[in-house]
Amino acid sequence: FNWCVYIKECLMFLKVKKLSWVVENHKINYFLNDLFLNKDHILSITESEYDSQPEIQSAFSNSQFSDISISTSTKKETITVLGSPESILRQTKRERTLLHD
Repeated sequence: FNWCVYIKECLMFLKVKKLSWVVENHKINYFLNDLFLNKDHILSITESEYDSQPEIQSAFSNSQFSDISISTSTKKETITVLGSPESILRQTKRERTLLHD
């Protein structure tokens, strides 16, 4: 078993907490889902406008959110995730330099 190949495959992905919601009885319930993104598909990371919405801030204890634009083979999509743009950017760069063949 080649651990180096396994580690390289894992490091291609970024684990984030995606902001999601469902409407029940005329009320929006927000929650976070784990999501793994291919780092090579990230186009941009910006501050999210959800940072200024009181209902989001009260649900997640004044947390910061970022919008990540990603490119797939068929479309461009933007998702909102937990964390500042700077913290997400640090995650995309972390550990890539630890690989040794």
